[in-house]
Amino acid sequence: MNLIVEAALFGDPVAVEMLTRSAMAVGEALAGMVNIFNPSMIVLGGSVGRSLDMYLATIRRAVLDRSLPLATRSLQIVTSPLGDRAGLIGLAFTVIDELLSPEALSMWLERGTPTGLTQLTA
Repeated sequence: MNLIVEAALFGDPVAVEMLTRSAMAVGEALAGMVNIFNPSMIVLGGSVGRSLDMYLATIRRAVLDRSLPLATRSLQIVTSPLGDRAGLIGLAFTVIDELLSPEALSMWLERGTPTGLTQLTA
C-alpha cells in the first residue's frame, strides 16, 4: 500500500482511483458494523491510519452515506497514533488481560503458575 500512497501523492490517476475504491470498500464494511453495533468511535490504525487525508475522508463519507443517521449522530472516525504498532500493542494487552483475569489469577494462587506447570514454555 505504501507504493500506491506514494504514487497517489505524486498525482498518479491509477493510484488515486485504487485508493478511492479501497477507501469506499473499507467505509462500506464499517458502515455495516456501525448500523449493527452503533459505536461512538472507530479508530483506524496501521497503514490506513497513516494514509492520505483523501483516503480517510472517503472512508468517513462512505460510512456516513451508508449508515443510519441515528447511528452516526455522535460517531467519530479517528486515526490511531500507534500506527503500524497498533495491532501488536492490542495483542499484548489481550494476552495481559487473559493472564491477569480473575480465573487465571485464582489458578496462579492455587497452582503456583498460570498453567499449573513447574516451568512455562513458549
